[in-house]
Amino acid sequence: EYQPQLLLKDNSIRLCEAQLLWRHQGQALRPVQFMPLVEKQRLSLKLTDWMLAEVASQIKAWDKKGLNWLKVSVNLSLLDLQDPKLAQRICAALARHELKPERLVLEFTDQFGIRDMASMGAMLHDLCERGFSLALGHFGRGLSALSMLRDLPIDLLKLDLAAIKTGPSGKPNGQLLNALVALASSLELRLLVDGVNSAEELQLITEAGCHGYQGDCCSPPLASRALPKFIRHWHS
Repeated sequence: EYQPQLLLKDNSIRLCEAQLLWRHQGQALRPVQFMPLVEKQRLSLKLTDWMLAEVASQIKAWDKKGLNWLKVSVNLSLLDLQDPKLAQRICAALARHELKPERLVLEFTDQFGIRDMASMGAMLHDLCERGFSLALGHFGRGLSALSMLRDLPIDLLKLDLAAIKTGPSGKPNGQLLNALVALASSLELRLLVDGVNSAEELQLITEAGCHGYQGDCCSPPLASRALPKFIRHWHS
């Protein structure tokens, strides 16, 4: 499935996130439910390769429907980032459909900690030099350090809105959000907020000056066949 990400400056959709969904015995399982098993069976790299192949094929199909400007964000695992052949794997998937690196945003999370990320710096810089955009996801929930934001070639910072919800009301803390927007701006990073599910939350992030958002307030994850129609309707 693919969830649109909306740019606040012009209310447009230029990017969507590819999300894995495993349908098993009538249930739709999310990655948090099945990835531990995948990792235990040492299938993470194979799953990523399958996903890259599917995404590349889908991008090419959307190109034929006039969406040749749409980028797709793909999530990478820790094992992917530790694989010295990662860049070749990604480029091979794109080459089979004659796609350029600019069509993908490679997202990783900060749960691994600064020590692991520092050792992966050369890998990430190589991906950036090849033309890929990099996004740091789940910001605020992991072990990220300011030096990581400064030193790694990140283009997009994805803030988990739930990470700044405080108090009994469970509402996002506006002061924390403003501080994070200022931090991202000072580092020349775009801040996209994930998990925006209400008009109140949308107003908050708009007033704070965030770059964009993702969540049910725009659209839940959509099947690949439904996304082009949704985007055309949104832009009309």
